Amino acid sequence: MLLLSKLFRYKSVSQPVRDKYWEVCQQNGRDSNPYRMGFLQLVGVSETDAQAEKDYAKHIEYFYHKGLHVPPEWLGIPGHQDYRSLVNFVRNPAMAKNFGSLKEKRYKDFLDDRFVVCGSPATVRDQLKDLCQSLRVGNLMVLLHIGSMPHELTLKNIDLFFARWRRLCGPCGRTNGRNDGGRLVCVMAASPAPLEGGPPSPPPN
Repeated sequence: MLLLSKLFRYKSVSQPVRDKYWEVCQQNGRDSNPYRMGFLQLVGVSETDAQAEKDYAKHIEYFYHKGLHVPPEWLGIPGHQDYRSLVNFVRNPAMAKNFGSLKEKRYKDFLDDRFVVCGSPATVRDQLKDLCQSLRVGNLMVLLHIGSMPHELTLKNIDLFFARWRRLCGPCGRTNGRNDGGRLVCVMAASPAPLEGGPPSPPPN
């Protein structure tokens, strides 16, 4: 299974990786079951979009401005990538561009460019649905503590996300019997509401 991390906007960085992944699956006779892909997304939920900005803006900016001081040579840890994957990573201009411009961005830039999903429950639901459908993600993981968030705000984020579980993580699409529609799945939930018709079956080993 391919696991993607949402440290960068998915439309410029994650989508090319997704396209290549499904291409390789097809070349090797594998189906396009969305459960083959997992995605880690930074999420902030508040009562309204305006309140979300008040709650999370400075912590999101802290994370991207001060929390990613990683030497370039550490981005390709030995054993995590084969040579072809490493070459594709280095040649992806969007990755270097995004990494080099992080300190110039502010909260609204991170929001508009989809580095983070943050807002009211309805806003978060719609953006997560778009993410899962556009990337064909079957396993969505959410990161609910971001940057310098204090303990109480982190608990608020967790409580709001899971208190609105049915609204946030309802069905994200139909599978047409071929396991290719994608569902919004949060692996951090202990007992999510059952999905109508059942989720796609996990791919075979």
